[in-house]
Amino acid sequence: MSISKGPAHAPIFQRPECLDLTRPISYQNGHQWDAYARMRTDAPIFWHEQPEPYEPGFWVISRHAEISAVSKNPGLWSSANGSHLMSLGDPETMDTAIISAVVGNMVSMDPPEHTAYRRIATSEFTPRKISEYEQRIRTHCRETIDRIAAKGSCDFVLDVAQQLPLYTLSEIMGVPEEDRAQLIDWANMLTGYEDPEFKLPDEEFIGAMMQIFDYGRWAMRGRRDNPKNDLLSVIANSRIEDVELPDYVLDGFFLIMIVGGNETTRNTISGGLLALDQYPEQREALIMDPSLIPNAAEEMLRWVSPVVYFARRAKEDTVLSGQKIAAGEKVVMLYGSANRDESVFDDAERFDVRRRNAKEHLSFGVGQHFCLGSGFARLQIRVMYEELLRRLPDIRAAEAPRRMQSNFIMGIKNLPAVFTPER
Repeated sequence: MSISKGPAHAPIFQRPECLDLTRPISYQNGHQWDAYARMRTDAPIFWHEQPEPYEPGFWVISRHAEISAVSKNPGLWSSANGSHLMSLGDPETMDTAIISAVVGNMVSMDPPEHTAYRRIATSEFTPRKISEYEQRIRTHCRETIDRIAAKGSCDFVLDVAQQLPLYTLSEIMGVPEEDRAQLIDWANMLTGYEDPEFKLPDEEFIGAMMQIFDYGRWAMRGRRDNPKNDLLSVIANSRIEDVELPDYVLDGFFLIMIVGGNETTRNTISGGLLALDQYPEQREALIMDPSLIPNAAEEMLRWVSPVVYFARRAKEDTVLSGQKIAAGEKVVMLYGSANRDESVFDDAERFDVRRRNAKEHLSFGVGQHFCLGSGFARLQIRVMYEELLRRLPDIRAAEAPRRMQSNFIMGIKNLPAVFTPER
């Protein structure tokens, strides 16, 4: 498939005055909600240039309807071979093993390959399997709150939001306790690649990626000799057409587990606290009626929109809402914008824990690539806020959050919080 050299067809909308989606610094203060609103109204599909050495550009889509349509049609819109990202990075510096892992995981596959690999892990993400973890997750939430309850202050990200997904991911995967902190370091490095605090020189980044791959391969090969009741054992002992999974596929599985298993949950829990601070009457509603918390978790996912974008590549010439798009050209889907789409959500700019259709958010994607771990994320957000608002009902941010510079993950690095100490 050829790579586009620029827009093959003239855009029907002029590019609006808005942020540069390719620059991580554009998101250093969070989502650009005003720019998204202008896009949906004035340019719901427009061409966005991209500097060398990457592809020349991509189409940006910002409305719920178009993003859903693209996501539900993998026969026309491809995720394969890195089409799910704006770019795979600078081709002059990217290591071939890293590229193989990025394009060799489920997120970067189309049917029937995607279907076969997704089926491998599905058994570990059924509602019944997820429910088996609820009591362990609740116990861990209580222990996490125990550690801060008498202090009156904490870093909400490091002391609370970060702890739960790390624990849950480790339990699901079967990572021993002594190795769990390393998962957070790796997740920060992967998602904060462009953040000055986490960014490594190219050689060090490649070396760190090799450490991730080495650990994942070592762990999964160990499960082939000594299988356990965990996700790593399931993956390690799976076969496609009676052939063991190759190393690059194991690398890809391990990568998406580290990133996907941490980032959505951690940042939604953190961003949820900011939402409750901004809308104190919504906090009071949850305290008075905890039965609202499951729906509040969905509204937090909509409100925070922890994943900024994913992309797809057109397999053939097509038309999307009147815009001609040529084969080989990419579309970048802005989930945060879709989650504030006025045509779907009434009073979309308002955080409302009673929102009747909060679950229509696209924070987990939609269609073929709907997030496999969404059930675990929902469970963790719900249980954390059930326990947190019962024990520390007045917990609130004491300072503005320190956000990660990333155009892919809406990450929060630090969030100082205060509350009445528990006696």
